[in-house]
Formats: sequence, structure tokens, C-alpha cells
Amino acid sequence: MQVAGIDLAWGTKARTGIALTDSDGRLEKSASVLTDNDIASFLHGCHPAVIAVDAPIIVRNPTGMRDCERLLSADFRRFHAGTHPTNMSRPSMQPEPRAMRLARAHGWRVDPSHRGSQQSPVAIEVFPHSSMVGLFGLTKILEYKAKSGRTLESRRHQFGVLMDLMEAHCDGTLHLSQNERWREIRHVVLTAKQQAALNLIEDEVDAIFCAYIAWTFAVAPELLSTYGTPGEGAIVTFPSPATRTSLTTSGWRDSNPRPLDPQSSALPSCATARSPVNRPTEPTQSPEASARQVARACRLDPQQPDSGQSEPD
Repeated sequence: MQVAGIDLAWGTKARTGIALTDSDGRLEKSASVLTDNDIASFLHGCHPAVIAVDAPIIVRNPTGMRDCERLLSADFRRFHAGTHPTNMSRPSMQPEPRAMRLARAHGWRVDPSHRGSQQSPVAIEVFPHSSMVGLFGLTKILEYKAKSGRTLESRRHQFGVLMDLMEAHCDGTLHLSQNERWREIRHVVLTAKQQAALNLIEDEVDAIFCAYIAWTFAVAPELLSTYGTPGEGAIVTFPSPATRTSLTTSGWRDSNPRPLDPQSSALPSCATARSPVNRPTEPTQSPEASARQVARACRLDPQQPDSGQSEPD
């Protein structure tokens, strides 16, 4: 079973990151592209069962926020991982979101209650910032994206922290440390002399992380939370570390691990997960199998709550 991750630009002028796994979850390939045709070419001959898309898929509200954004932001704003509003007044949403157009073109279902298969694939909307906070147990989002006030050195450091965390948490599935393209991206981060070099790989790294969310959705959906409804828009994410439990070989239990400062490059070492909303509280497979799928995944305590939103890409 293959899965894919897409960090989708809302228009076709900005770059889109895309990643694909093989049938065992290993990262097979990744790239940065522009057009819908580029995406189709990348996926040609491949049949991912789950496609995790970092972009709005279903948008029906004429103004304001979607319910899924409001609900997710209520849980994640304290980590600066709230979303900005999406509505049909945005020109980029007309006549329909790009992600929905892709789903129609490729025959992807868009209901996250559907598990997805090669014959009947599903596209799920995801939000990497909240999932990184939840999976890595961060007290605040990682500031690796190109935003005002962020320097080359600060972004290189935050990219390094992100890639270290992805290897610590996702390597057992994606086998990033053995992937040639991942090593090339590592080299770009280490040697970047201008922020433009980091901008070229930013979306691709996000897409690889989206692919990990897609794999988790496919094999262990009980580890994820779904905000919103299929009819009005839904976002799938790793749960907030504010309320977390730990998955052991004997079942679910509460845990209270230490917080992780995103400014530090220190890596967590605990393996935890949370029973999410809108998902069964009992694992759909054995605890041992689920634990293997989330090897070294952490939920860590937040510091004092504060307000904040992550800026849209």
C-alpha cells in the first residue's frame, strides 16, 4: 500500500511539495513542483491509498473560519499552531479549492471516515504545524518557514531540529536516513548561504511529513484526531500534547513526560500516543503493532498557554 503527501500551494505560482512511499511505507521519492500536470506526472503509474494534503479540500463557508479550523485552533493556538481562516471569499478558493480539483481529477474520495485503498483512495486534509506539535511534543511550532524576521541561521537551526525529529520519529517507517534525496536535502540545509536555498526544499520537507501522516492514517488511524465534518471540511492531525496518553504493550495509560523546547536540538526518547476524538479509543490492531508504527513518537507537556497562530504558507 502506497501513500502520498502533498504540501499544496493554493495557486500555481508558488511551489508544491510532493512525496510518495512504497508499499512498505519507505519514502520512495519526493520533489518540488508547480502545476497540476506536474503532480499528475509525479504520481503517474502509482496508486496511493491515502493522500495527505496540506491545503483546504472542502470549503463551503462564504466568510469567516470553517468549524474544523476553529476547533483545531482552540486546542493548538497555545502552541502557535492555530490556523488562519479559509472561506470562499478568497480568490484562491474560486471556483473551488485546488485540492478539491485535484481530488476530482484523480478520483480521490474526500471523506476522512473512509480508510482508503488502492481501488478507492482518499485525500485527507492535514496541517503539519499541529501534527508536528502533537507528534514531537513541542511547546511551540518550529520556525523553519520563511517569515518576516527569521534569519538564515535561525531557519537552518530550526530545519536541523525538524529533520532530526523526523528521523527520530519517522525513520522506522519512512527510512529517511537511508534515502538519497533526504541526504541531499540535509546537505542543502547544512550548506545554505541564502534563504532562497531553504525555500526550495521547505515544501518538499513538509510533503514528506504529510506522507508520514498519511501512513499513520492508513495503518493506525486511532493515533490521529479529526476536527470538523466531512460535509463542511475536516482536518486530520496528531493530537495536542495538552491531553495525551501513552500506548504500551498492555494498552492505553496516562503519561506525563517532560516538555521539549523547540529552540533546543535535544531529541525526546519516550514513545507515546493519544486516544483521539472522532476515532475509536481501542486500537484497531494489537498494541504491539501500533507501538511499532509510532516508534519513538512523543507527547510532551506544553508550557504556560499563550495565544498565537501560525501564518498560512
